[in-house]
Amino acid sequence: MRKYILILAFSIILPVFVLGIVTIEIRGYTTSDWTQIEMNSPVIDGEVIEYKGIGNCQIIPWGIAIHKPQFDESKASFHIKLTFEDFSIEPKVVIKKGDIGETYVEIYTSLESETVKIATLKNSENIADDPNNRKEFKITLNKLDENTNNDKKTEYERKTPRLTLAFYYAWYGTPEGPMGNGRWLHWYGAGMYYQGTNLPEIGLYDSWDEEILRAHMSEAAESGIDGFVVSWWGPGSYETDTIKKMLNIAKELNEKGKRFYISLYYEGYERWATRQETVDELCFALEEFAKDEIFLKVNGKPVLFIYSRAINSLSKEDWEYVVSQVREKCGPALFIADTLDAKFAKLFGGLHTYNVCGTFRKLPQMKLGLRFMNFQARKNGIIHVMNIMPGYDDTHVRVPGFSVDRENGKLYEELWKLVLNLDPDMVVITSWNEWHEGSEIEPSLEYGRKYLEITKKWSELWKERDQTKINKEALTGFFKKQFVPEINLLRASMYVKPDNKRIYIASDNLLAAYALRLLNDSLADTIEKELEKYNNGYDEKHEVIIGVKIPAIFYGRYNEYITSEFTEKFGLIDILYEKPDKSVIINSWKNYADLVVYRALNFLLDRNVREAENLFRTLMRMWDGYGLKDKAFKAYYETYKTALIMILAKRLEKAGSKIVDDYRYEIEKAKLILRKTQAFEGGFTVGYEVKSGEIIQADDTNTETTSIVTIALLE
Repeated sequence: MRKYILILAFSIILPVFVLGIVTIEIRGYTTSDWTQIEMNSPVIDGEVIEYKGIGNCQIIPWGIAIHKPQFDESKASFHIKLTFEDFSIEPKVVIKKGDIGETYVEIYTSLESETVKIATLKNSENIADDPNNRKEFKITLNKLDENTNNDKKTEYERKTPRLTLAFYYAWYGTPEGPMGNGRWLHWYGAGMYYQGTNLPEIGLYDSWDEEILRAHMSEAAESGIDGFVVSWWGPGSYETDTIKKMLNIAKELNEKGKRFYISLYYEGYERWATRQETVDELCFALEEFAKDEIFLKVNGKPVLFIYSRAINSLSKEDWEYVVSQVREKCGPALFIADTLDAKFAKLFGGLHTYNVCGTFRKLPQMKLGLRFMNFQARKNGIIHVMNIMPGYDDTHVRVPGFSVDRENGKLYEELWKLVLNLDPDMVVITSWNEWHEGSEIEPSLEYGRKYLEITKKWSELWKERDQTKINKEALTGFFKKQFVPEINLLRASMYVKPDNKRIYIASDNLLAAYALRLLNDSLADTIEKELEKYNNGYDEKHEVIIGVKIPAIFYGRYNEYITSEFTEKFGLIDILYEKPDKSVIINSWKNYADLVVYRALNFLLDRNVREAENLFRTLMRMWDGYGLKDKAFKAYYETYKTALIMILAKRLEKAGSKIVDDYRYEIEKAKLILRKTQAFEGGFTVGYEVKSGEIIQADDTNTETTSIVTIALLE
């Protein structure tokens, strides 16, 4: 059974609009015995530049925490630098403090070469019935938005393959089973034969029963889990024999084409452990288990997880000794430490937290804390194994204990969405079968297979990212192949007639110029200059994709013939300009996915987020799991319409809408599908079909589709 750590409680205020990455400096002092300065935006990095006084000052995922001895009224001054991601356009600061003294804060930011004070705040309150003496402040932005960094993030170089692991407990015994041998182990409590929150669907089982182990591992593998991290209590423990059995079963699975790994969770001891005992036990684990080919390894190094009890039982200096001795005696090894301190975790090579529910308690804080850990791990060059949980309830085994509601799967899915957003090195689920604390995803009488189905759905989607990456070089090459130098524009299609002999002004070249900007290619300048001859390429429809308002009415379309020109490479080329036919009004536009998106984008340009959200819901009702089936659907899904989902979703998020989060799985699925439509020529195919769950490219590659997909994926 796990211990939990409560770090902080914090009420988050969700931002309406975001500005990008912002760095601020906080200077001030406190004469209280403790104080916290909290922001309503996630801190992704921080530095204590200077701290003078008794106690300590630390960066937390939502600001600063200072702790001094109780009733200490001495003055402590501080100078802190904080970096935020998605800084709120209505930033708020909350100052909490003890009942004595005051906390004074000045907030600065840099505008070009000038440092500007943007706020002066003070809390000297002693509020009845509020032990935190909470005081909230709003910050006037002035020109804060000029200090944002909206450059594209550099792609993170992964240190591991994407793997989904789960903590596994091998401590259960039954009177009839080989481990229990006439006794109940871990299934019993005072006055009852079961001590847990829920009941296993298969009944109470014995952890030495190989059929149970085989069933668990097979079921996990089928559900998108790549391995178990098995709780281990040292040489001679029950789990030692169980791990050996599990390694053999994993080999069987591997022979059947189901790759499954085993690692262990070193539990350690409280208070009485010595550093030499720790060295001996870790070396035993590496010698006894890690040499097996099925044992989890990263770049050839065996991976062991270290629980916080073990971490906290030794000093930092002791752990420096332990890690160096283990690596010297047993060879290179990677340890994933249960700690929030990435700088300390560099000693081990990676970090995780066992119980994200216990550490942060509420979903908003979980998201902030995990985002903070992910950023810090990358900054320090170590592995982040992100923890996710379906929920938590230890009130059956602790008094008073605490619980975090599963919300019928919502909590678990929200954390999986964060996995897709942060893309950590690996994921670890707490837990497969920690029944005492109600964190299990193993099928139960209460929930059935619900949590395995959720795991399979999200885990497979996340891991498929490795299989499909855009070839940007080939993509740029496609546009260059389509370029007609005599006309300074791009032709429509590569092979299909008659479009391989045509140039369309708006739907193709207007959008291609924008796409080439995203690819940082100078060909965009050439195309844009040529489009100046044609009203910049606007056609009262497609320009809304690049942020230009269009009329509120949709009309029929016709192609206006401009001219024909003979070219050396492509022969005779016709130039056509798409125009609205204002004699034909399209009243049924809500039946067409592309028109729904164009109208929604128009609403966003008017800052009418609510109407854009309503149209996004309309659009997603056309989604059938693989693409959009609107009134125009025929033989295959149209790739550009799938891309339009992503364009609208991204614009909604930039406008501060939260609706996109309700469709995160569908949007990620759309992204994956789009990546699979890139043809060998570099462009994206006009359509795709789905056969046995596989995406099959259909039709030609053309400039319009390729431009819209490029915008969707790279904007």
